[in-house]
Amino acid sequence: MLTGFKNAISFLTIVRLKSDNFDAKEALRFFPVVGLLIGSFVFLISLLDTAITPLLMLIFSVIITGGLHLDGVADTADAYFSGRSKDVMLEIMKDSRIGTMGVLALILILISKLYAFENIKESMAIILPFAYSRISMLYLIRDLKYLRDDGTGKTFFGRLETKDFTLAYIIYFLSIFGGFGFFIIFNTVYFILLTLLKSYHLKKIGGATGDIIGASCEVIETVLLLTGVLIA
Repeated sequence: MLTGFKNAISFLTIVRLKSDNFDAKEALRFFPVVGLLIGSFVFLISLLDTAITPLLMLIFSVIITGGLHLDGVADTADAYFSGRSKDVMLEIMKDSRIGTMGVLALILILISKLYAFENIKESMAIILPFAYSRISMLYLIRDLKYLRDDGTGKTFFGRLETKDFTLAYIIYFLSIFGGFGFFIIFNTVYFILLTLLKSYHLKKIGGATGDIIGASCEVIETVLLLTGVLIA
């Protein structure tokens, strides 16, 4: 169990914890907890009484993840809006260069997050989007086909069972502490968005890659932060 937690932290953040072996399934179980920890630190930064606190929150959230999922946003946007075939889109995602649509997607994500950080004050509305977005990765990895023959993401796909979502269910329950109205609206937005994204990926390209999973994480995180602006 401890090994899985260490692996999850090492994979999702820039913090590298020594581990004897890497078990993708065990690591996945702890993705929600790592998200919860990231969100908790972002909330602690929000308590700083400075004019640049929202910017510090944004900078920390980017640095702690090493921009891992933002890279997925750029690659996925370039591929999806290229108007090309599935095979070409997969090649575009592998290209290290960034295109116009990738730049625009990154700008929109970062501006939206900065706006949210400037306007959210409730702890649950800050913390939970980071946890829920990592939970979404588990659902997408479980339900979508991996589209490459190799790659970093391959070891994660096709391995999850219902019991592997236990920590995710516990985190869902935590949202009740934001109030009953928050609980209903926040979770409704989340599950609708998750369903729409899964359907969109299936229609657009027929499955997922590591970039697509990362991009989905960022989209869900951003939308839930903005939802927090409206309801918290």
